[in-house]
Amino acid sequence: MNKGIMFTIDAIIALLFVGIMGFILQVPNIESAEKILINNRISDLLITSQKLEIDSIEQLEENYKLLFPTTEGYIIINSKKKEINKKNNKYRIISQNIKYINSSNKEIYIEIGVKY
Repeated sequence: MNKGIMFTIDAIIALLFVGIMGFILQVPNIESAEKILINNRISDLLITSQKLEIDSIEQLEENYKLLFPTTEGYIIINSKKKEINKKNNKYRIISQNIKYINSSNKEIYIEIGVKY
């Protein structure tokens, strides 16, 4: 009977160890999933901006805040730059840009950066 109890305790410890190792190995995947989500949202903002021909930082800032309500970042349209939710924290930045010609034959450059 004593061997049966030890076997059960060993099995429980082994399961806990496997569970903890599984969690530790999942942490990098969670960070990579967060990066993918940020990239997708930035892409959505850029595509929407091109489709709606947004060339105003204020309009783009409103859309940014809908997708990233508290996240620090920046927007550049042509040569104008606007910091959003500035906290002066140092983070890594994910950024994307797009350059297109609108219906008025005006070249528009938009860059969106999100700090994470």
